[in-house]
Parts: sequence; C-alpha cells; structure tokens
Amino acid sequence: MTSTASTDQNTLPRLPVPTLAETARKYLKTVAPLLNNDEFNETKKIVEQFRQESEPLQELLLKRAQTEENWLSQWWLNKTYLEWRLNLPIYYNPAIVLPRQSYRDFDGQIQFAANFVHGVLRYRSLLDGNQIPIDRFGTDPLCMDQYNKVLGICRIPAKSIDRLHLYNKNGHRHVAIFYRNN
Repeated sequence: MTSTASTDQNTLPRLPVPTLAETARKYLKTVAPLLNNDEFNETKKIVEQFRQESEPLQELLLKRAQTEENWLSQWWLNKTYLEWRLNLPIYYNPAIVLPRQSYRDFDGQIQFAANFVHGVLRYRSLLDGNQIPIDRFGTDPLCMDQYNKVLGICRIPAKSIDRLHLYNKNGHRHVAIFYRNN
C-alpha cells in the first residue's frame, strides 16, 4: 500500500533543536568566506562569548520543542512570510512556469485556461481525498502539512503581522479569474 499525505504524519520525528556547538560551527562555516582573517577571528570570539552566555536561551528552545509539534515553524512563518512587507506575487506566492503556448484564437486561450483550472481542481480532489503519495527523503517520510495549505488559504493584511485564514474545504468552492487586470 502506498502511504498518502496524512498516513504517517503523526509518526514523523520532531524537528531536533541543534546544540549550541553545532549552531556556532555552522554559523562560522557560513561567514568564513565573507570575512578576512581579522574579522573572522573577531567573529569567533563573539560567537564563543555568545555560546557561554546563551545556555538559558537553549533551554527555552528545548522546552518549546517539547510542547510544539515543530518548535521553528510558527517563527519561520511569521518572520519569512507574515511580517515581511515585500511584494507577494514575486517573492512568496507559489508559482508555475508553463511552457510557451501558441493559440490560434481567443477560444484556444479559453480552452487552455479551462484545462488548467480543471487540472488544479483534480489535484484539489486528490488532496481532499488523501490520495497524494507521501514525499520521502530516501525511505524516510516527510511532513506533508504544507500541501493542505496550498489551495483555499488567504493571507489577510494586518498592521504588524498578517494572518492566514484557511477556508473549510467543504464549504468554499470558488475559482477567481482575472482578465485584463479586472
């Protein structure tokens, strides 16, 4: 039997909290090519001082990891998406690049658009019916939670941090089509 999107969701391991030593090592490896020797040595001193003083912060992360399904995901969502103020279509929205099409007439464009919407709705039906095969890294199952948030979700602007509204999949069945910016 093929595993589907929610089959193994509850059996996935939690995202581990990296150790302070691991985080410091990765940080130094990342910045090393960007710094000269003096700057890198100064950065190493600052990182070591941070490591010595930050054990209480590490403990807070470990506690959060025990109470949250994923200790990082809400912070990631907030900082990289909901608080960010760049243009959404260019920087954040999922996009599809389709092969160039040649249409004989306007009816060809309409037919292509109708087929595209039909394909999206078929995919939505597979999602709703839990028929999407689970993604894997080798043999290990990956979290499929994001698939349920691709369709039927709306970002609602707010002053300091936007919010997301996920519509009930049974109550809302609309497609918005924009034509000539209308």
